[in-house]
Amino acid sequence: MNKVAILSSAVLLAALLMLASNAQSAGAEAYFNDDFSDPNSSNWSMIRGTWFESGGEYSTSAGNSISIADGINVTDCAIETSLRFNAPINLRAGIVFRYSTALSYYSFEIGNQFNEIAIVRYSPVSPIYGETGAFIRPSFENSSLTIDPSAMYILGLEIQGTRYDAFINEQKVLSWNDDAYSSGAVGLRASSADVSFDYVRIFPLTPTATATPSPAASDAPTPSSSFSATSSPAPSTPTYSPTPLASLQPTSTPTATISLTSTPQPSLTESPTSGIEETLTPSPSIPEFPSETLPMAIIAITALVAILGKRIRTDVPSLKT
Repeated sequence: MNKVAILSSAVLLAALLMLASNAQSAGAEAYFNDDFSDPNSSNWSMIRGTWFESGGEYSTSAGNSISIADGINVTDCAIETSLRFNAPINLRAGIVFRYSTALSYYSFEIGNQFNEIAIVRYSPVSPIYGETGAFIRPSFENSSLTIDPSAMYILGLEIQGTRYDAFINEQKVLSWNDDAYSSGAVGLRASSADVSFDYVRIFPLTPTATATPSPAASDAPTPSSSFSATSSPAPSTPTYSPTPLASLQPTSTPTATISLTSTPQPSLTESPTSGIEETLTPSPSIPEFPSETLPMAIIAITALVAILGKRIRTDVPSLKT
């Protein structure tokens, strides 16, 4: 076998494997899909009441009716159906899930008699109205929704573990947690309702990525925006008030005070750093003469000297050799 033949065979084998894989995936897209287009199909088992297929719908008008899809037993899944009511007043109708007997199952139901939306656990304790569940209705003051009996509603349900999320027209309306039943069949139910279902589809849940858990939140309530924290006062900071430059007066270096009594000059005062004033008096003292009498005194002294000199010459005899 040449290389071309070997390569062609490998490509053909890969294509066949891919087709087989795609076919298997396509088959796994839905556990169950019935649009009630074939009235002769036998996909359902009537448990209570009378059910019939007509005009592409599956209907019942009995007081308490249950029909189960054949060959389905699931734990986690997604279920979708569409329904419309055929009477003005209808108690409840919807999806049955995790069904094991006519006395043990859950259901997701809506009704216009009380504008009620509910996820209910039915049990031998209360097989008609339900033992417990999650209910919303305007009279409970937990809902403002109204159910129009002439409208078509798409009901969706996601079942995962013990959590059940309910949707109407692709809008989430209700959630509930309960662990009484872990798996079972899927079906339809009506209670005091005249109702028609257009299709039923059952899908595996789409895997969701697991997020990294965040640190556990404290149970303490979060303060509201009006909460005012009281903090300790911060240490006070000294306030610096600069002195205007115009008010700053230079301080001269103190000098000693010297008083000259011989002259009329003003005294020079020096204030030592210690604040003690020291007065220096020249020694010996100089006689004071008024400045205006000084010339006359000089003239008198000169005349006196001249007289004394003349008398000295007269009194002393002349010396002869």
